[in-house]
This record gives sequence, C-alpha cells and structure tokens, in this order.
Amino acid sequence: MTDIVVLAEETSGLVVAGCLAKSLGLADRAILLAHQGKSDLDRSFSLKIRHWRAPNPPKFIIMRDNDGADCLKLKGRLIDGIPREAISRVKIRLVVQELESWYLGDLPAVIKAGFSTDAILEPQRRKAKLRNPDRLTNAKQIFKEIADRSGQLALARGIGPHLSLTDNRSPSFHQFVGALRWAAS
Repeated sequence: MTDIVVLAEETSGLVVAGCLAKSLGLADRAILLAHQGKSDLDRSFSLKIRHWRAPNPPKFIIMRDNDGADCLKLKGRLIDGIPREAISRVKIRLVVQELESWYLGDLPAVIKAGFSTDAILEPQRRKAKLRNPDRLTNAKQIFKEIADRSGQLALARGIGPHLSLTDNRSPSFHQFVGALRWAAS
C-alpha cells in the first residue's frame, strides 16, 4: 500500500528521504518525487496534491531547503498553496538551511560513508557552531572544508544510509523524521 508521498525540491534530498523511509521500514509505503529545484516544486505541489487519485488519499510531505529565507514567511507561503481539503494530510518540512546541515549534524555518518576521517572531524565535533547545524548559514561551505567534495547526489547516496534516526544534531532533520512517522500513522 502506498500512502506516503514525499515531494522534494531535488534528487539529493529525495535520496536522503528514501534512505530515512527505508530506515523506518516505510520504503514500500512511500512514493518519492523529485523536482527540478525550488521553483518547480513551489509551482507544482499544489496541483499534485489536488489531483492525486487514489482510493485512500495519501499523506504528503513537502521537503524543501530554506536557503536563508525567513522560515515563517516561507512556510506560510507554502501552506497557502495547499488545497484546503488536503490541509490535514500535508506536512511542510524545511531543511534548514540546506541538506549539508543534516550531514554536519551526524558526523559519524559522514565517516561511515567514507567522505571524511575521524581525525579530520573530531575537532569539528567540539565546535559550538555544530551543536545546532541548522543555525549555520553556510553549511555547504563548511561541509566542503571538512569532507570529500563529491557531488550532491554522491553525498546523498553515500551518507543517507548511515544517518542516525536519533543522534543527529539538526532539529530540522528530526522534524522531517517526525513527519515520516506521522505519515505512517
């Protein structure tokens, strides 16, 4: 039965979402759809939700990077795009600020994936700025300084399966995992 739909702004976010769904035992219940960036997602999610045809309407999770925007205004604008009849079946989850925040929140996953070493990351763990990586405005830049500079998709495929459902320091990561659990209930 497919009763969870994740709409992500791009493929790397979708890969991570798929890994998390698999870790939660939800892979067979979820459809994951990538978009061609924020504007494509913003333009199309309302129509997808409104016109989705299924005997039992699924729950939707909209996954989008915040990228420095005002979180409350952005979320409000996205909520305004949700069809009224579906509002109880939709969660909007902003990756704050960008997907690299989730990777910085779980440095052991980065090591397990082979994108850095314990010797390089150990000093990073003690830095105050990484206690809450969602507060970073330059997570992508910081990540590139301490880890392999592979492409976004390679990072998602490598790190995604190793992300801990419980030990990540990113609050937005936990909000997304919570949304997956909500969709499964």
